[in-house]
Amino acid sequence: MRFVVIQILLVLLLNGVRAQTTLFKEGDKWGMKEGESVLIKPIYDSIFNFDSLNKVCLVCFETVSAHPNKFIKTLIHSYHCNYLNKSGERLVIHLESGDTNSVFQLQKHTSEQLNTKSEYLTVGVKSADMHDHRYLVNKDFKQITKKAYEDIHFSPDNSFLVGKIRNENNSIYEGLLSKEEELILPFKYSHIKFNTKDSLIIGCTAGQGAYSEDDIFNYEGKKVSSYHRHVELATKKFVVEKVFKPDEHLIILNLETKEEKVQYAEEVQYFNETTVLMMNEGHWFTYDVFTGKKRKYETPKKK
Repeated sequence: MRFVVIQILLVLLLNGVRAQTTLFKEGDKWGMKEGESVLIKPIYDSIFNFDSLNKVCLVCFETVSAHPNKFIKTLIHSYHCNYLNKSGERLVIHLESGDTNSVFQLQKHTSEQLNTKSEYLTVGVKSADMHDHRYLVNKDFKQITKKAYEDIHFSPDNSFLVGKIRNENNSIYEGLLSKEEELILPFKYSHIKFNTKDSLIIGCTAGQGAYSEDDIFNYEGKKVSSYHRHVELATKKFVVEKVFKPDEHLIILNLETKEEKVQYAEEVQYFNETTVLMMNEGHWFTYDVFTGKKRKYETPKKK
C-alpha cells in the first residue's frame, strides 16, 4: 500500500513535465486534458500520464476490501487499471486459454515501464494460483508473445526473447526463445547473459548444485563450451570466471594459451576484445588480459 501511495504522488508531481497532456481533478476523480480538450473523462481514482513516447497511459480504479484474515482489521487497497492509447482504446491481451484480459493490477513494474523509452511493455495477468503470468506487447498494442511466462523480455540487442517459467517445485528458470517463441535454449538456467559484441550467450546455473555447469553458446544456439566455475564474462578470446570460496576472486582464462590469471575485483565488464573494465574498493581500472597492464579509468559506462 505504501508503494502505491508513493507511486501515485510521484506521478502527480511529474505530470507537469508532460507538455501535451495534463491531469485535472473534478471532485475526487481524475481526468486528462490535451490542451483545453478533455481527452479522458474524470472518472478514475488515479491516472499515470502518457509515457515518454506519448503512446500509452494508465488509468486506475481503487478498490477497498477487508483482509482475508478476519482477525486483521486493516483494509486492503488495490488498484485495477487499463492501458489506454491516444484514441482511448484499451490494451487487450489474448490469453493462452482463449480468453481475453484488459484489466491489470497496479504493481511496481506496471508504472515504472511508462517512465522508460522502451517500445515494449510486459503486462501481468493473475492466474488461478495468484501468480502473474506475463505477456510482451509493444506500445502500439501489438501482442508479441502468445504464451504466458513468469517474465519475458527482449535480449539487449533485441535478437531473442528471454523468458522465465516457474516449475512444479516453485523454482524459476530462464530460457531463450526466438522472436516467434521457438525454444532455443531450454528453461534450465538461473540467469542468461549476453556478450553482444562477440554474439555469445551465457547460461548460468548458480545455486543449482556443485555439479552444475555454466554453458556458453553462439547466436545459432550451438554450445561452444562449459565451465564448472561461474562464468562472469565470456568473449571469443578469453573467459572470466568467478570463484566464491575460500575467498572471492576472478580467474581470467586465455582461450588460446589456456593460461589462467587471478585478479581481485568486485565488478567486471566487457571493455574491448582484449580488455576488461574492473572495479575494486570503489576504484575503476582497465585490465589488458594479454599484457597484464592496468590503467586507471574515471567514468565507466554502466551496462
